[in-house]
Parts: sequence; C-alpha cells; structure tokens
Amino acid sequence: MKWLNGMPIGINLILGFFLNRVAEGLNDAAKQIASASQQISSNSQTLAAGNSEQAASISVKEMSSMTRQNTEVSRESCKIVKTLELTSTIEDISKASEETSKIVKTIELPLRQTY
Repeated sequence: MKWLNGMPIGINLILGFFLNRVAEGLNDAAKQIASASQQISSNSQTLAAGNSEQAASISVKEMSSMTRQNTEVSRESCKIVKTLELTSTIEDISKASEETSKIVKTIELPLRQTY
C-alpha cells in the first residue's frame, strides 16, 4: 500500500474529492450571493429613481424619513440574503462532511482488519 502524508493514497484522493465538492458548493453560494446583491442594487436604483421623481412634491423631512426607511429595508434584505446563503453553504458542507466520514469509515474498517 502506498502512503502520502502519513495516510494511504486512496484516503488522500477521497478527501481531496470531497474537499473539491465543498469548494464547489462555496463557489456556487458566492455566485448566488453576487446575484442577490445585483438584484438588491437594481431594486435600490429603481427605488431611488422613483424617489427622485417624487422629490419635487414632498418636503425635505418626508424625503429624509423615506431615505432612512429605504436604507433600513436594503440592510435587512442584505442580512436575509446573507443568512440564507450561509445556511445553504453550511448545509452543503455538512452533507459533504457526512459523506466523507462514511467513506473514511468504510476505508478504515479493512485497514484495521489487516493490522
């Protein structure tokens, strides 16, 4: 049996495979976050355009209040998106970890029997 970094080569290959899957999951989550951010940015621009049109007919006090509300809504939207994406990423990592654990156990059993 060939060894690499103190472990059988097969285990290294399997762990590498699952680490790649985790990395792919993180990459997908990052893409989803980027997409959600673009949507939020687009919605904010649309909202700002609407506010500009109404600016002539409302008082400075009303506009200030609306701006604060819009800012808070945008912040909350970002928090929600980040929480959803983080939850999705954690679930992906957990699934990959469980799969890796099962495979490592499957590999360890014959190794223990041979020693």
